[in-house]
Amino acid sequence: MTLLQAVIHVSLNEKESSRNPEGVKKKKNMQEEAAEVAVVAAAVVMRMFTILGAVSELGKSLIAERVRMGVQHARRKGVRLGRPPLRTLSSSELEKVRRDRATGKFSLRALAKKYGTSVWAAQQIVARMNLTV
Repeated sequence: MTLLQAVIHVSLNEKESSRNPEGVKKKKNMQEEAAEVAVVAAAVVMRMFTILGAVSELGKSLIAERVRMGVQHARRKGVRLGRPPLRTLSSSELEKVRRDRATGKFSLRALAKKYGTSVWAAQQIVARMNLTV
């Protein structure tokens, strides 16, 4: 007997044993029985979905925890996370970027194109020299 069948059986037995105020068993027609079974079945299905939702939330949290642990482990090993830079500039190139920006002739986009790096990298280099960008 499945869980659903057991719940329906218990529910129907409880309903049949109920008595009206005079103590006489109530007679129910087939439609009332079917409606009661449908209500009980719907309740069971809703509980099953609730349980499935809880299990999926648990799985999701376990995956998130494993990812966090992996990232922490990688950081402890010294792995650099994220996208690698397009190009690492030498100290002389950094100085040239700062000089070019200080002249006011180059935009950040132009500096990035000239030195083969991203606009973000050019912005960071300029920001370190305390110029407004």
